[in-house]
Amino acid sequence: MPEKTIRSVIDQMSEGIQIIDNDWRYLYVNAAAAKHGRTTEDYLLGRTMMECYPGIDKAPFWRDLLYVRETGVPRRIENEFEFENGLKSWFELHIEAHTHGVLIRSLDITDRKKIEEQLRHSQRAETINHLAAGIAHDFNNKLGIILAYAEMARDSLETSTVEARDCLESITGAARQSAGLVKKLMGLSRKQILDVQVVSVKPFLERVCSGLRTLLGSAIEVKLQVEHDPLRVKVDAIECEQMILNLCVNARDAMPAGGKIVIRVARVELDETYARDHANVTPGTFVLFEISDSGQGMDRATVERIFEPFFTTKAPGRGTGLGMAIVQGFVQQCNGHIWVYSEPGMGTSVKIYIPATDQTPPLAETRAPLTSSNLRGSETLLIVEDDLAMREAFVKTLAMAGYRVLAAAEEEAADAILGTNPAVKLLITDVVLGRGSGIDLANRTQANFPGLKVMYMTGGAHLSPLLSNPGEEGVILRKPIMTGDLLRTVRGVLDGEIKKAVV
Repeated sequence: MPEKTIRSVIDQMSEGIQIIDNDWRYLYVNAAAAKHGRTTEDYLLGRTMMECYPGIDKAPFWRDLLYVRETGVPRRIENEFEFENGLKSWFELHIEAHTHGVLIRSLDITDRKKIEEQLRHSQRAETINHLAAGIAHDFNNKLGIILAYAEMARDSLETSTVEARDCLESITGAARQSAGLVKKLMGLSRKQILDVQVVSVKPFLERVCSGLRTLLGSAIEVKLQVEHDPLRVKVDAIECEQMILNLCVNARDAMPAGGKIVIRVARVELDETYARDHANVTPGTFVLFEISDSGQGMDRATVERIFEPFFTTKAPGRGTGLGMAIVQGFVQQCNGHIWVYSEPGMGTSVKIYIPATDQTPPLAETRAPLTSSNLRGSETLLIVEDDLAMREAFVKTLAMAGYRVLAAAEEEAADAILGTNPAVKLLITDVVLGRGSGIDLANRTQANFPGLKVMYMTGGAHLSPLLSNPGEEGVILRKPIMTGDLLRTVRGVLDGEIKKAVV
């Protein structure tokens, strides 16, 4: 085969080939090797490695070159190389000795390393998320007990005992604040219950931006760019609004002297190529929510840590470091993904991709508000909760409102009660029971007793799919459950006014 043909074949290889003599001078490089070095073959040939890349002999992999040249034992290494302009790339190097020096075969593995780092970050976050979910679940139950008894005691006191009522108000206030923290932990762990609805993006964002301009102040200009309409997504509208507010407040804090925030939305197609280059991405049609600011920006090290729980760039006392981790958790619960782009002095752009839908938003329901005067009842209810203290708190709360309340800790006992008490009108069951499943119990009960109504209680995201499609019915109470929420929801379900809700 002619030498020219051989060279042509070698130059078409994706693997770089370098032949270097004992003085570290380039004797031969193919096209891929020159591309890996961000230069040309003509520039490299005849020059030493130190001439072409000053300081290369101080790099960690130089020891491997020396070892192979002196011992003749081949080595395979992965090396991160930093170029003079500060850019870095990863290469897999196969180093072998030859009569007059060394042969280096190189593969650019930068993209693979990026995906590996994304996966490592996901695994680290998953470990923290599991811990947060476990703590939040247990804490939710305890908070529910504290709230129930404090509210019962407060409501049963004479109005003259002002000091005692004030103390109980302080207890319930602290418990509600703690419940807010638990909600953040659930969001962080992607276990939060979401009231998923089809949302029309343009009117939703127009309403959000109207409130943003008041929240952020006159020094911040807010601009909305809607590139396609109509756009629809399936999200929890309240949590989605909170996500946008949090991101815009972060942007404001990065612009102490004022500046501009642009919220851009568009329909985008993410193809197989994009999915290969980004971990945990599925190809498809998405709605892009891009929030950009003209602020201070962040360096690469900060961007790489931005989704780490408890990492913050704000001064002590001004941030918990949970905000961006919670945003990421919410986006992932929506089957979307999020990326942050930033450079010092160039501002920051947050890109959120949420799957698009062609479904139609449900019509808004009008419902007369329930007041304390009509929260009472006399119907027979069955509570199924495996935590004894919480079960007793629910029973007392509902009994004080006039209901006849039966209780069970697990499926088998609940079945027995239902079989001997045909007067039960409403089953209120926890989703996860110590022995059995609240969902299985509800399905079996509704098959056997068609007129019986069901409410679910949970501190996790176990029932989000129940409410993910318009038209499906289901009522979920999120723990910790406030007394008022419990009584309003029970009355609304019994009266047929609430058929689908997350409370």
